[in-house]
Parts: sequence; structure tokens; C-alpha cells
Amino acid sequence: MSTAFPQHLTPLLQLLRCPST
Repeated sequence: MSTAFPQHLTPLLQLLRCPST
């Protein structure tokens, strides 16, 4: 399903999964 995700949502999801806080 990850392949169906838009390319602009991929980086956003990565930020949520790895917050810099």
C-alpha cells in the first residue's frame, strides 16, 4: 500500500515516525 501513497506524503510520514523532538 505504501506504493499507492503520494510522493509528497512519504516524507511527511517519515517525519511523523521520526520526530526531531
